[in-house]
Amino acid sequence: MLTIEEAIDEIKALRDVGNGNILILVPRLVEQMTEPDHVKVLEWHVQEGDIVQSNMPMLTVEFLQDDWYLPIPPIEGLLRVVRIVAPIGGILHLNDPLIVLASCERQKSEFLDMLH
Repeated sequence: MLTIEEAIDEIKALRDVGNGNILILVPRLVEQMTEPDHVKVLEWHVQEGDIVQSNMPMLTVEFLQDDWYLPIPPIEGLLRVVRIVAPIGGILHLNDPLIVLASCERQKSEFLDMLH
């Protein structure tokens, strides 16, 4: 269970960018993390076009001289990886963009609406 502060940080790491797309940002990995701190993208565990869900492995970053495994954030339903924004080897900071996801349910609904 997330504390209130962790839940707020999790919400801050998500941005609605329109058309049902959600931009995932570098989250606050430790309470003391600030924007000058950096993470290095070591490995993506997803590819563009993949269908994913909450808590699946998303990527591995280096932070504080250790490897950190970041899962897909707690978003309901199945999601499609639209675009990976942060390249492997990229140096990122708090709230920098990582990846764009889209709800599969919304896409399914839009497709069914087009058929009617």
